Order: sequence, then structure tokens, then C-alpha cells
Amino acid sequence: MSTTEPHARCATRLHHYLLATLSAASLNACSGAQVQPSPARCPTEALESMRQLELPIGVGGPIQLDLQQPDDSDQTNYRIVIHDGPITSRLDESLGELPANTLFYGRLWTGGEKIQGRYTRARTPDGKEYPVCFVLGNETGMTKSPGSQPGYTRAQPWSVVTVVDRFP
Repeated sequence: MSTTEPHARCATRLHHYLLATLSAASLNACSGAQVQPSPARCPTEALESMRQLELPIGVGGPIQLDLQQPDDSDQTNYRIVIHDGPITSRLDESLGELPANTLFYGRLWTGGEKIQGRYTRARTPDGKEYPVCFVLGNETGMTKSPGSQPGYTRAQPWSVVTVVDRFP
């Protein structure tokens, strides 16, 4: 009886287990970052909230785009670098019943031709929170600044948000 035969069977069995594990892992792999968000309707709660806040569809206001970055906008040609993911912006002037310095919480997508942003929650300086539907820029998004590259999107530090009833 050979002493190598059990080792060969163990190696073959181990090989099958490894192949099965790698196959299962590859099926669970992420397909990559979403370049553009899918269109979506604004939730009923947000529509009602915006009606109470006197925020008609299509109206907008100026924002500081990313509160995580310093405001050096007094410099000539100042730009910030933004990435896909969560974003907190600040309203510069009152808009409807939302006072200046209201914070908007949302998400950015930078992989397409333009920067896409959606805001779904607003918090006023006195701490009240509201569900909302705003887009960054207008319904087509915000223009990228020259010098933008994949993973390194340059943008102006100030922009506008627009009230919508559905996300484009």
C-alpha cells in the first residue's frame, strides 16, 4: 500500500474546496461603483415636508458644497476635490422656510460627465430635521472643473440646490 495515495486524495479534496470557495466569493463580488444614480420618485413624506416649508418645485438656493473642506473661496480659481459618497452641504441664504445655515445631507456621484448630487434630509440651525428632495445644480447636475480625472473630481466650492419632486 502506497503512503502517497492519502495525501493525493487530500490534496484533490482541498483543491475542490478551494475552487468552490473562490467561485462563491466571486459571485458575491461587487460590480463596481454606480456611475449615475437611477431615477426615483420623491417620497410622500418629503413632498409634504417641502410643501409645509414653502419649497416649490424648481426653486433653488446657493450652498457651500462640502463642509469637510476649507472655505478658501476668496482665492482666485479656488477649487475643491470631491468624491462619490455622502456629502454635507450648507445653505447660504434662506430658502422658503429653511433659514440660512441649514445643513443638507445627501450623496454625490462623480463618475459621469457631470457631478450628480441628491439631498434627502435637511437640518435647520435650531436642530429640526426634515425629509426633502433636492438635486445638486439643476436636473442635469453640476459641471466638473477643468483638471478633473476619474477619482479626482474638481469642483467649485459653491453651487446651488434645486427642489425636485423626482430624482432624475
